[in-house]
Amino acid sequence: MLPSLIAREIKSELENFLSSSFPMTTAGFQGQGDEGLMEQFLRDSECPDNLLKGPWLEIKLPFRTASSAEASPLSHVQLGFPPYMHQQRAFERLATVHPQSTLVATGTGSGKTECFLYPILNYCLQERRPGIKAIIIYPMNALATDQARRFAKEVAGLSTQLTVGMFTGDGGSDSRVMSPEQVITNQDTLRDNPPDILLTNYKMLDFLLMRPKDQGLWKHNLVTQDLLRYLVVDELHTFDGAQGTDLACLIRRLRDKLHLQDNLACVGTSATIGGESARQQLAGYASEVFATEFALDSIILEDRITVDEYLEQFKENSQTSTQPRPELRVEWPEVYEQELLPGALTQGVYLRRQAELWFGIDLALDSHHPHEYQAACVTLGEYLHQHTAFLSLLRASSQLVDVRLLAEQWQKDFSLDSTEYALALLDSLTALVSTARVWADDAQQKVRPFLQVRVQLWLRELRRMLASVEPEPRLVHSDDLIDPAQPLHLPVLHCRECHSAAWGAICPQGERSINPDLQRFYAGWFSQSPDAVLLYPLAEGEKPPTSSSQVSQVFSLCAQCCELRPAQQTQCQNCDKPMLKVWQPHLVKQVERHGETKNIRSDDCPRCSASGSLMILGSRAASLASVAISQIYGSHCNDDHKLIAFSDSVQDAAHRAGFFGARTYTQTVRQALAHVVRNAGDNMALSRFIDEVPRYWQRTLNNDASFVGTFIAPNMQWLSGYQQLLSSKGAAVSHDLVKQVSQRLRWEALTELGLRSRIGRTLERSSVAVIQPDPIALQSCVRALLAQWQEELEQFRDLKPAQVQTFLLGFLHRLRQHGAFYDRVLEGYVRDGGTTYLLARISWLPGYGLSARPPAALTLPPVSSSFQNLVGKGSQWYQHWFNKTVAA
Repeated sequence: MLPSLIAREIKSELENFLSSSFPMTTAGFQGQGDEGLMEQFLRDSECPDNLLKGPWLEIKLPFRTASSAEASPLSHVQLGFPPYMHQQRAFERLATVHPQSTLVATGTGSGKTECFLYPILNYCLQERRPGIKAIIIYPMNALATDQARRFAKEVAGLSTQLTVGMFTGDGGSDSRVMSPEQVITNQDTLRDNPPDILLTNYKMLDFLLMRPKDQGLWKHNLVTQDLLRYLVVDELHTFDGAQGTDLACLIRRLRDKLHLQDNLACVGTSATIGGESARQQLAGYASEVFATEFALDSIILEDRITVDEYLEQFKENSQTSTQPRPELRVEWPEVYEQELLPGALTQGVYLRRQAELWFGIDLALDSHHPHEYQAACVTLGEYLHQHTAFLSLLRASSQLVDVRLLAEQWQKDFSLDSTEYALALLDSLTALVSTARVWADDAQQKVRPFLQVRVQLWLRELRRMLASVEPEPRLVHSDDLIDPAQPLHLPVLHCRECHSAAWGAICPQGERSINPDLQRFYAGWFSQSPDAVLLYPLAEGEKPPTSSSQVSQVFSLCAQCCELRPAQQTQCQNCDKPMLKVWQPHLVKQVERHGETKNIRSDDCPRCSASGSLMILGSRAASLASVAISQIYGSHCNDDHKLIAFSDSVQDAAHRAGFFGARTYTQTVRQALAHVVRNAGDNMALSRFIDEVPRYWQRTLNNDASFVGTFIAPNMQWLSGYQQLLSSKGAAVSHDLVKQVSQRLRWEALTELGLRSRIGRTLERSSVAVIQPDPIALQSCVRALLAQWQEELEQFRDLKPAQVQTFLLGFLHRLRQHGAFYDRVLEGYVRDGGTTYLLARISWLPGYGLSARPPAALTLPPVSSSFQNLVGKGSQWYQHWFNKTVAA
C-alpha cells in the first residue's frame, strides 16, 4: 500500500461522492458557475476542515534493541530474536518469581503480544501442575482467533507440550488437540481438561464463571489457589464506558471465585499514549479495572532510536556491505505535477517511474518475480538514504506532521513552484519510502519494511447540516454555530430525482411564522408531521410549479423575525430587513392507518412529483466510510486488501459490517462496469452490454472461484454452493453458483443504468457511461406520433417535430429512471401486477420491499403501488411533462 497516495484518492473520492450526491438545481442553492452549495462547502477556504482534517504523516523509526550484554530473565524459553528495549523491560517485570502488574502502551508492530506471551510460556513450563495458569481476554473474537494461531506456533516449537484453549461463542473449528496451526477449541475437551492458557472474551468469561456446565474449567484452580498467575486484557483502551465497568466487575468476581491474592499479575496492552497526564489517566483507569495498583513506572512505552542514530546505523551497515554505496544526490525531479501522481498507472509501473525521476535509476519495481522485486525494493532503500530530500522528510516526519504544512514549508525552503507541487513531491517520495525494504536475514531471502509509514486522515460526518437563509445560502455544521437562529440557519431538504433544494422548518398550520428549533423540526419531519414544511427560494420573476395537487403559497420571509408575509412585501415592517421570496408547497396528504384517516406530511417532491424522493441533506459516518473503503480496495495504489473497522458497540459493528459489505459491493460492481464500458466503446446496445458484463469478467479473471468471490452479492452469501467454496480449500465451484452470480451481475448492470442511475455515485453521475434511445428509432417514432396527433387532434396542427422529440426523450428518460425495461426476469412480476414477493423468490436478485424501490412498469389506470400510471392518482409527472412540452 502507498498510504500517501491513498489519502489523496480518498479525499478526492469523498468530495466527488458528495458533489454528485447533492447537485442543486434551485436558485440560490445552485451557486455560481460550477460550484453549487456542496462544492462551496467543500472548498471553503475559511473552513478547510469542513469534511476532512489531515492527512498527517509520521515515518516511524526502528525500535531500540536491547543490548546483547543484558541477561534474559526468561529461564525456560529461548528467544529466536534480539528483543526490543520495551520488550526487555516487560520481560524483567513479568518473568520473575513474583511478576509485577504491567501496562504495555506501544505502537502497531511493536511486538506487544510478545511482551506477555514469552513470560507466560516461561511460567507454564516451570509450573507443571494441571489448571489454568493464564487468562487472556480479547475485545473481539477475530483478534482472539488471530492470536491463537501465534500461540499454537510458539507452543509447537517448545520441548515440553503445553495446552492452549480458546473458549468463545463462535462455532468455527472444533479442534480437540494442539497443532502448529491451531489451539484447542472443543468446549467439552476444555471442560474435562482445562488448558494451561485460556483465550476468551469478557462476555464468555462471564458465562464460564456462572454456568454449571462450565465449572469443570476451574476444578484445579479452586484447589490450588495460586495457580493462576497472569490475567491479560488485550487492547485495554477499547473497554471504555459501560464495557469498562462490566470488565471491572467481572475481574472482581474472578478474584473472588478463585480466591486470588496479590500474586496475580495483571497485564494490559494499549495504543500509544501522549504525555504525563495521559500516563496518569491510563494508570488510574487500569487500577480501577483490575482492582490493583498501577504506578507510573508500571507503564512501558515504546523506545525508538533518533534520526541521527538511525542514519549512523545505516552508515555503519553500508560500510560493511560488499555492494557499492550510492553517492549523495541533491537533484530533485523537474517535471510536471501530473508526472508525480499515478493517474491510471498500475502501482509497479508508477513506482518504477518515480524511482527513475528521483534517482535516475531503473529498478524492477513492477516485476512479477518475487526475488527480483524484493531486491529492487532493497536497492530503493539504499538510494533513499543518499538523497537530501529523504533526509529532510525523515527529520520533519519522525514526529506527526501535517502534510500540507510540511508542503508549505518545503515550498519556501526549496523554492518550489506551488504548495500543490510540493504536495505531489511529498506524496511521490513517501510512496517510495513505503515501498522500500531491507533484508531481514543474511541469506537475503526475506525482507522487512524499510521504515513504518503511517498516514492519518480524520473524517467529519455531515450530520445536522444547516444552510443560511439568504439569497445565496452557505452550508455549515450546526455544531459550529453558537445560535442557529441568529443569523437564521435551517436544515436543507434535497430531491434525489430533480435535485431541487429547500429549507425545512416548523410552521404550524394556520400560522404565518416559522419555528427554527432544530430538534423540533427533525422530530416533526421523521414523524411525518404536517407542521414540517419546505420553503423553496424563488428567483426574481420565478413562479412556483403549477399542478392539480399543489396549492401555490408564495410568501416573503424575514430571516430576522422568522415571519412569513404577503409575497408583495419586500422589507420587514418589524426590523426593516430585506425579505426573501419563498414558495411553501402543500405537502399534506391523507392516509388510512388502523381504520382512521390521518393527515401526514408527504415525502414526494413538490417540484417533480417523484415518489419518496425528499431527503435531508447530510451523510453519516457509515456512508462516508463505505466510500473510503471502496476507494481503498479499488485503488491501484493498494495491493494489500486488509481492513480493521472499529465500532462502539456490538450492535453498531453488526450494522456496519452489513452496510460496508453492501456499499462496497456496489462500488466494486460500478468499477467492473466501467472497465467493460471502456473496453466496449460507444454505441453498444443495452441488451448486448448487460449480457457482455459477466462474460467479460469470466474471461478476464479466468477462474470461477475468483469470479464468484469478487462478484457474489452480500445477500447471496448464504447459498450452499458459496458456503462449500469457503469451507473447502480447492473445492470446485458449482456451475449453478457461477450462473447465479452471472445473472446477478447482469441485473446490476441493468439497474445501474436505469433504476439506480441517479442514486449515489453512479456511472451516469460520474460521467462514465449513460444510455440514450436509438437515434434512428427515435426519429421514426417522432414522425409517426406527430402524424397521428396532427391527423386526430385539431389543436396539434402546428405542432413541431422538436416538441414531440423533447416529449419522447423526457418520457423515455422517466421510464428508464424507474427501471421500466423489458427483461425476461420480470415477466412474472409484470404479469402479476407488480407483486414484489415474486422477485423475492429469485435467490440471486437483490431484496425488494418497503424501503427498496422495485422496477416500475407503466400502466394506464392504477394497478399496483409498484407501478407508474398515466391516468389517476400519482400521474402528475406525466401530465405536467405533456403540458410543458406539447400542450403548451
